[in-house]
Amino acid sequence: AFEPIDSTDFKKIVEKIKAEDYVFVTDTCYSGAIAKELSKLEGNVLSISSTDAEHVTYCKSFIVPFWKVLRNSEGAREADKNKNGDVDIREAFDYASRKHREDIKLDKKESEKILKEHPDMEHLKKVCEESADAQFYCSKNWVNELK
Repeated sequence: AFEPIDSTDFKKIVEKIKAEDYVFVTDTCYSGAIAKELSKLEGNVLSISSTDAEHVTYCKSFIVPFWKVLRNSEGAREADKNKNGDVDIREAFDYASRKHREDIKLDKKESEKILKEHPDMEHLKKVCEESADAQFYCSKNWVNELK
């Protein structure tokens, strides 16, 4: 059965998995709360979310463009800001964040059309009215190693 879990309880579950390095990418509404809470784990932590703790996120993926450019695949040239031929974690994050915001703008008209036909889809209205930037948390001792 589905039972909601808050970010603090989720962190308690993850803490049981003992590791030196943690990488989390959350692509859900209000995911900033999860990213922030998980960033407090001991060890090297990279915790990314598609939005902050107060906002819904757009229903197009943040994580797909993130992983694609990180693997030097689709969009990698555009994401490689320092032009060294390799996309680092921060460049992938910045690229995915920008693409996510662009998707919201491009699909605003489409969302408005859908809402006229289906007024019960309040989620789309909320996304069009308010959005927040993705969040990036990284252990200070690890951020330079990830470049």
